[in-house]
Amino acid sequence: MEVVKKIRKLRELKGYSQEYIASKMNISQRSYSRIEKGEINLHLSKLSQICEILEVSITKALDFDESVLFKNSSPTEDESKLANKERELYEKQIDHLKEEVLFLRNQLKKTDALTFNRPQ
Repeated sequence: MEVVKKIRKLRELKGYSQEYIASKMNISQRSYSRIEKGEINLHLSKLSQICEILEVSITKALDFDESVLFKNSSPTEDESKLANKERELYEKQIDHLKEEVLFLRNQLKKTDALTFNRPQ
């Protein structure tokens, strides 16, 4: 697997967007996208910067093999942390949506009360 494909897969597994990585590197999302597409040469300094953001060593990034990762039945500590982080984000989103539904229901009740109490 090409280095840029490995970097893309690691980024996706971490749940990071191209925009996030690009902002950390102080480049545009478009420039970062071109790195992942192999349109821009990935110099060691850029690879090092990306690996630092992804919290993996350059060696691990270069040795990364997703087929081995997905054959492993027990999650690594990093994978468990990522799964827990993802779960937390979903729980926060669910809580936010519950609050929004409650708010909208209250708005509907207020609207209904105003409509029914209006003199005709």
